[in-house]
Amino acid sequence: PPRSTLFPYTTLFRSEICCLPTRLAAESGDADFQTKLGVMYGTGVGLPKDAVEAAKWYRKAADQGLAQAQCNLGTMYDCGEGVPLDRAEAAAWYRKAANHGYADAQNNLGVLCANGMGVTKDRTEAAKWYLKAAKQGNVVAQGNLAEIQKTILAEQQETARLEEQRNAEQTRLKVQREWEQLIQQETTIKIPYYEKKEAEENRWSHQETVLASEHNEPAGGSGDNTAMVQPKAQPSSITAPITMHMDGSLSRKIQIGRAHV
Repeated sequence: PPRSTLFPYTTLFRSEICCLPTRLAAESGDADFQTKLGVMYGTGVGLPKDAVEAAKWYRKAADQGLAQAQCNLGTMYDCGEGVPLDRAEAAAWYRKAANHGYADAQNNLGVLCANGMGVTKDRTEAAKWYLKAAKQGNVVAQGNLAEIQKTILAEQQETARLEEQRNAEQTRLKVQREWEQLIQQETTIKIPYYEKKEAEENRWSHQETVLASEHNEPAGGSGDNTAMVQPKAQPSSITAPITMHMDGSLSRKIQIGRAHV
């Protein structure tokens, strides 16, 4: 057969020969070599790319507590490569690696917390993990930390603005209620006052009528042609002018009226 047909098989054979020590060490239970073998399958470097095989070897190493393998397995669940997509499972593996101080896992866990994927959305928790990774020099985490700090600051300012607006509205409603209560109290006080004033005016009008009837008879007799003046309500003064009758006699009669009339 042509050489070009044999070349891929030759390359694959050579790759298997080169990775044989790694495979033997991984199969013997060495977590580091299990992780390396998983990376080779995951990236397709040295071995044909196979996400399922990569996840299998990552899990073997992750179960032994190797932080890098835990983070890599979390990434497989996070992306749905070689395993079903499961962000909650990804967060669980990221957290295990993050608690071992693995910077990449700390950053990845922060991303899930910031976006609420697989875990409860909590930007403060995300900032905590970003900070841990950033202190180890993780450049991606440093950028994420800067962005989330801006977001948290904006949220705090918006919360403060809404709280101030809510307090102002509560104060306005309180003042309005107090004003309405004051108006109600003033109305309750004024009603008896006006009733008392009206009673006094009625009493004064009655007394005025009685006074007018007592002084309404003319001095010259019942044939007097002097016009009768009807009493008016609420007089401000009482005057008694001199009146000349038809027979030439003079008399003083009570005339009730307002002073300015």
